[in-house]
Amino acid sequence: MSNAINELIKLNFDEREWICELRNKVCEHGVLSEDDVQTAFDKLNSDIKLSGIVLPDTTGTTVAANKTLYKLYENTNAAGLYDNKHITFSPSFTLIYGKNGSGKTSYYKILKDAFHSSQDIIGNIYQVSAIPSTAKIDFVDKKKHRANQLKGITAGFPDPSAFTIEWLAGKQNPSHIKFCDDRILSSSLSKKDSGWSVDRYKLGYYDTLRSSVEEVEKKYNEHLTGLNARYSENFEILIKGLKSDAEKSIKKFLLANKDVVKPLTDKLEELSKLTLETDHLIKKGDLQRTTNMSVEDLTDKIDLATIRSNAIVKIQAYIDELISIYKEVKAVNDRIEQVAKLKKSLDFSKFNQFKLLFDPQVNKDKYVELLQKIAETALTFGFDNYPDEVEKCFYCNQELPDENKSLIKDIHQLIDNEVNKEITQLQTLLRRYQSKVDKMLQTKAELITIASLGEIYQTADQAMIDFGQWQNQRFDPTELNLLKIDLDDLKPIHVNFEIIVIQLNDLLDMVQSEGYVIRHDLGDLKGRLLAIETLKKEARENLALLEDKEFCVNQKVLIEGLLKSLEDIKTCKKSGSNFQSYKMKISKDKGRVEEELIRNNYLQSFNKNLAYFEIARRDNIKRPFSNPVGTSKIDAKIEANNKSFSVSAILSEGEAKVYSICDWLTELEFDDKEILVFDDPITSLDDSNIYKVVDKIIDLSKAYQVVVFTHNFEFYHRLIQKSLGSSSMHKAKCGLCEHSSEADQCAGKLPGSTGIHKCATYYIIEHALQPGMVKEEVIFMTLDWEERIKIIRDNLIAGDITQADKHLRTTINNFFERFVLNDIKRQVYRNNDLIKEWRGMRDISEVDYNILMEVHNKISAEGTIHESSPEVRTALDVRGYIAEFNKAVRAINNIRSFNNPSAPAPIAEI
Repeated sequence: MSNAINELIKLNFDEREWICELRNKVCEHGVLSEDDVQTAFDKLNSDIKLSGIVLPDTTGTTVAANKTLYKLYENTNAAGLYDNKHITFSPSFTLIYGKNGSGKTSYYKILKDAFHSSQDIIGNIYQVSAIPSTAKIDFVDKKKHRANQLKGITAGFPDPSAFTIEWLAGKQNPSHIKFCDDRILSSSLSKKDSGWSVDRYKLGYYDTLRSSVEEVEKKYNEHLTGLNARYSENFEILIKGLKSDAEKSIKKFLLANKDVVKPLTDKLEELSKLTLETDHLIKKGDLQRTTNMSVEDLTDKIDLATIRSNAIVKIQAYIDELISIYKEVKAVNDRIEQVAKLKKSLDFSKFNQFKLLFDPQVNKDKYVELLQKIAETALTFGFDNYPDEVEKCFYCNQELPDENKSLIKDIHQLIDNEVNKEITQLQTLLRRYQSKVDKMLQTKAELITIASLGEIYQTADQAMIDFGQWQNQRFDPTELNLLKIDLDDLKPIHVNFEIIVIQLNDLLDMVQSEGYVIRHDLGDLKGRLLAIETLKKEARENLALLEDKEFCVNQKVLIEGLLKSLEDIKTCKKSGSNFQSYKMKISKDKGRVEEELIRNNYLQSFNKNLAYFEIARRDNIKRPFSNPVGTSKIDAKIEANNKSFSVSAILSEGEAKVYSICDWLTELEFDDKEILVFDDPITSLDDSNIYKVVDKIIDLSKAYQVVVFTHNFEFYHRLIQKSLGSSSMHKAKCGLCEHSSEADQCAGKLPGSTGIHKCATYYIIEHALQPGMVKEEVIFMTLDWEERIKIIRDNLIAGDITQADKHLRTTINNFFERFVLNDIKRQVYRNNDLIKEWRGMRDISEVDYNILMEVHNKISAEGTIHESSPEVRTALDVRGYIAEFNKAVRAINNIRSFNNPSAPAPIAEI
């Protein structure tokens, strides 16, 4: 199984055209466009069957496949860089060195923004401009680029086959470039969130297809939502246009079956074919006239009869009360006579002995009333022994001196309690009767005309009764007023109450008869009104049903639109019923292919890289895989003592960086990448692992185009040295190609040219984005002390002392770093300002050390690795330099032989 495409193309989707076409396109091209998604959506309802295709052998899917990065140029307003600068890249290995703030990171960010992810690149902060950040990036044919680099041929290169990316900040382009920096490496500690890359095996094609299916599903959902919205809107228009709410009405049926497709569709089809009857307008006119039938006269009669009926009820109550009053006249007179007799029985002559405010003989009633009120008040408040138990009179609220209390007490004893009680009871009955009379005087009796009964005669004398006269006579308040006066004076009432009661009963009979007649007429009128309203209601209902039919006939376009919407919704739902199953099928098959293609091999490769870097406890590192929602993800755990820990929680910063590099290198084996771009991947690494990274990068440059950005001079030096195969500049072959066939080896230094035509290209960025090709002397500084000795010897024999002081001092520095020092510990060695730090030291003779220091200090100059402060150069001729050279060589030979049982061959002096 070579890659996932061969499996994906066989994935069965019931030969549905839309998804099979997406599958075929992604397998052919590796990408799907918005137009592809739209085309798939347009074909959702297609019944065309589409099978898989036979794929040709392809090596790439993007415009940059089988191409190398050639040049970055014409930059404008990009992150503080000078405009219109350029870097030309080697097809094999390009090394770019720059101090902090020199601008190298800006170049790296441009590449990463163009081909990986947005880097939030700002414009040139030193020269504010509104123009966008842009640059051009050229790719050329890999073979032509290598041929040009190897032989130094520039004529006709690059040819028209070059491909140019017009970069605009924030816009990413497809490429075969893989990036490596701190942020990317940090994500390797746990790929739970970021996922991981497996492009070489095209497993990402599954994700591309699944994402496109989700995009089609999104369009489907939006389309279905739109269909439902339009249907609901038109359905609401139809419902609002229908008038009848009757049980068998169209509206009632539509609302009851709104969500039941079959009966709803049948009804709408029926309505779409509906036609009006020939007599439709005649029926409609008849019903309209019936609904407009007037009942104004009838309602007026009902209102008048209701008023008369209510009046009769009130008159009946009035007559009943009058009859009650006159019937009690005899009993009232009896009570008045009883009161009078009782009062006469009271002996007030005994009161003369008391000096009172008024004469009780003259005003007996008032005096009795006074006594009654005083007694009643005392009893009301619960004082049985009044007035002994109180301080004030209950009647006048005055203080009661002892003599007054005695007086009241005597008066009480003069009045017989039983007589007083009887008088009180009789007067209570009289007052109640009097209140009835007062109420009748305040009530105004309504007068009505009785016309329904015709002529009415008295039974006794057969004389015709004048109802109006009787009514006025009996309802006249004069008699009641006289009666009230007699009551107030407690005088006997002198009225012929028997005749009055007879007349009132006759009036009552006549009023009741009239009430019967009116109620009968009122019932008849209401019955007639109810019949008419029923008729009108039935007419209105029939008219609404008739008008609903008319509305449906006039709205055939609307109804046909509803039918089409229902059909579209039904078709849409049918076509969209398989989204979930298709997505699950893609994810499930991806998991299967991932297991077969990648998982086991991935872990083997990862463990191999861990072993290369000799990372500790690598056997405890586990990489569980998961496949949530179709996305490949792996985690990193360290298992120990039956517990699981995150890698970042256990490993040191340096170990974690090595782990991340191992993960990145493992991922590279499964990526379909051709160009590798590094940005200082050695942060937190010790020298041993830096050297391993250097070896790995140079090894990768034999198979990939490699670009490295760094500000670490030691890393820079090691990369140059390794790329040259630890040889001098004058050697015609370099370490990147010396083991290749002669046709594939670079020309080395081209005679007569100051350029360096090798597999590698070396840059030092002098300051904010002004890159320049590294010259010979800069590369020379990266050589080890042994190669330097040979070159210095040849130069001095040839009489060349132009750079002898700088190179001789650098040789001494390098000898101490590479031979004397080791990686045990850090100490400060004496007071030497040249070698500021070292990691342990061999046993050497102090004499030899002092000789080397003497030579070093004598020929001190600028431009050393350690970048010491400017010093004055000592003027020496050729012989003087030869003498210093021989002293240094002699000291070096002694140091190498000191306590060394197998001393190396000595370096020859001049």
